[in-house]
Amino acid sequence: MEIKQLLKNISGNKRHILNLKKMKINILFVTLLLSATLCTSQNFEEISKYEFKTTESYESEKGTVLKCANYLFENPANLYELNRLNAQQYIMKWMEGTPEYTFEIGEKAMELTKGNSDLLGLYLAAMSKSVIEHEGEAKLTSNEIYKKSETMLLAYAILFSALKYFFNLFGRLHFIFR
Repeated sequence: MEIKQLLKNISGNKRHILNLKKMKINILFVTLLLSATLCTSQNFEEISKYEFKTTESYESEKGTVLKCANYLFENPANLYELNRLNAQQYIMKWMEGTPEYTFEIGEKAMELTKGNSDLLGLYLAAMSKSVIEHEGEAKLTSNEIYKKSETMLLAYAILFSALKYFFNLFGRLHFIFR
């Protein structure tokens, strides 16, 4: 009798342990989701209305341009589409008017983005990010800007492809352990 009771307790404990593991995974997932939401709290409505009026305004907004570029590279293209659009438009306005830099969008860039407007927006963000992050050093050539931008685009594609795979796998595992 004692052995049967002991086996029942052990199997009951296994179910309890599995339930705790599921709960930990769910808590981790919710925590990551909430932290991602909080991290994206940039005020995109404000930047959508911003107008560059003076040379100094282009200089003072480099930090915001960099934040917008980082936002675009830290979030998947299919989330927060209005915020992404506002960030891309803000970066484009800055690129068009900044007296400090000249940006060349050549054949290689068009070939890289294959006419995809989302990829082109990311490419422009990568160009801006490259020149701002290398400020104070020797000016980057057009080819160097292209190489850095290409690397950023490839890293973005790899990262979000891997995340998509992980979440698909996570969904399957979550279904199995239900």
